[in-house]
Amino acid sequence: MLGADGTTEFVVEMASDVSELKLDALTSLPNRMLFRDRLDTALAAARRHGSLLGVLFLDIDGFKPVNDTLGHSAGDRLLIELAHRLESTLREDETLGRVGGDEFVVLMPEMSHEDDATVLSKRLLEAARGPFELEGSWVTITISIGVMLCKNGSRDAELILGAADAAMYRAKAAGGDGYRVADALPDLS
Repeated sequence: MLGADGTTEFVVEMASDVSELKLDALTSLPNRMLFRDRLDTALAAARRHGSLLGVLFLDIDGFKPVNDTLGHSAGDRLLIELAHRLESTLREDETLGRVGGDEFVVLMPEMSHEDDATVLSKRLLEAARGPFELEGSWVTITISIGVMLCKNGSRDAELILGAADAAMYRAKAAGGDGYRVADALPDLS
């Protein structure tokens, strides 16, 4: 701040830590912003190395009845416990994020083979099926998963996320508790 004579009288310094803004407040997983950042980084690496990556979009089948019958605190507890189970199935280089509500995403960078995504999808489905104890009740859930594969980093993050989301809705329409792979493997090389 300048005084009447134009000289500096004092300085105000403001700082804020935005690192917590990139984590989901409930599950402490990467949120949409951080997940998107990691996906962009993985896409750049895929372009450099000509590698394959996968994105899995997950949604809980029938989540609303949990909130309606047991309450929102039980729904929150379910999301936290499910996040732990899902995360325990991943490799160290894979990222699980929560992008909102009961939607999660997984990034599989530098995959060896296209089948790696279906193998992981099956592990995730199995991890979600085990019963959860919520508010003194045992609840069994299932999830639906959409898979999008991208070779050589040839698509942008929003297209990949949108295709994985659409494939997840196809899995839901088929009765849930399953996965669907997006129709095409994009490759512009």
